[in-house]
Amino acid sequence: MRHCLAGISFLILSASVASAQIPPPPDKQIADGGRKPRMHVEQPLLELGSISDGDKVPLGWLLENKGDADLFIEKVRESCGCLVTKLAETDKIIPPGGTLVLKAVFDSTRRRGDQRKYIVVHSNDPVEPMKKLEFTANVQALFELIPPSVVNLRNVQRGETAGQTLDVTPATKGDTLEVVDIKITSGSPLTITCDPFDAETGEGRRIRFAVDEFAPLGSLSTELELKIKTADVEKTRKVRVRGQVLGDLICQPLIVDETRQESRVGKQLRPVRVESPNKIPFDVLSASAGPILDVSIEPVKRALERTKYNVHLTIRGDSPPGPFGAILEVRTTSLDQPVLRVPIFGIVAEPVEVRPLLVLLRQDGTPVGTQRQIRLKAPPQQTLEILEISCENKAIVAAVDQDAPGARRHVRFINVELDGRLAKGTHETALTVKTTIEGAERLEIPVSIVVPR
Repeated sequence: MRHCLAGISFLILSASVASAQIPPPPDKQIADGGRKPRMHVEQPLLELGSISDGDKVPLGWLLENKGDADLFIEKVRESCGCLVTKLAETDKIIPPGGTLVLKAVFDSTRRRGDQRKYIVVHSNDPVEPMKKLEFTANVQALFELIPPSVVNLRNVQRGETAGQTLDVTPATKGDTLEVVDIKITSGSPLTITCDPFDAETGEGRRIRFAVDEFAPLGSLSTELELKIKTADVEKTRKVRVRGQVLGDLICQPLIVDETRQESRVGKQLRPVRVESPNKIPFDVLSASAGPILDVSIEPVKRALERTKYNVHLTIRGDSPPGPFGAILEVRTTSLDQPVLRVPIFGIVAEPVEVRPLLVLLRQDGTPVGTQRQIRLKAPPQQTLEILEISCENKAIVAAVDQDAPGARRHVRFINVELDGRLAKGTHETALTVKTTIEGAERLEIPVSIVVPR
């Protein structure tokens, strides 16, 4: 709450002498006849004293060139990301004897307590190429916002008041506080009420948010502009309001994403739950999700009858391997949401996983490049048997490793060896592996052989 962004914008406002031309490089100026520029700032530290949160306080440093060559300001570097510097190319020269007023405005909004900020002016001054300009201030809070910048209403149904509120209280107990005005983004589906935060003392205000009955379903994002008066001082604050507008039904998750790992045929994906938060009975008439997925509907046990359903998603046995995207469409008897749609993403695994996908061999006179091992992995509930291994290139010898560590009934290893001389260059071929797994009866595993020239 106490570290929101504030801004300082720097702008060159005046100079006693200035050139309209872009200056030459700094090193050329210094080398010209041995003359040198010299930056002087009479008061590099400005003390602003106590100010109120939200004040915009003007600052100003007088830069003088006490040298005998043009002073070139290369850049101005800020002490934090909330500082914005604007410096035109034609304003970067201060001639000998010239001055430049560098003015700024410190925006203290949402800054509290002692502040010490600075900028560094980079120039071609050979004695002090980096000049630090500072200011200090003590920012005193007038009021507190809870939450300070973003109100997350989370899930709110149409026509209901959100549980999350925005509380505005005076920073000093006993001070009077008034919310003079509240403006909200045009077209926002929210109704706002402002009541005393403490009914007994009347200190502070609590702002509540109600969603209109015909608000569009989905994400909600809007902005409030509050005009707050306390201790006879009036300030303006902006607060973001976010949330999710719900209808008669809740559908979770909003997206089914199973792309972190491959899913084998027959696997059940994460189910989608459709329920009535108000316990109003409804029916799921049908559900479908395209040719990749089988869909089934099941009422949730131990729930009030006809108020909660699980929609199960299973990858079909004839689904092709690779990534897929689908839309689950659920039709219901809800007048508010007769059709619900949920995006689904996943990856259908190969019937037999082959690693590596490409066998690389290198015939360079060493055994390192001429031997490789391939792992074949079927679903755990199946038994993988390798019936035959063949290759058109007779220099390739491949056989099942019966004693390989990690071999199980659904996992097999094939040793591949380059045995025989080949002509220099790159040779492309493939291993043909026949298995007992349905859908993977014949596997083609590419092999690339490099013979150095």
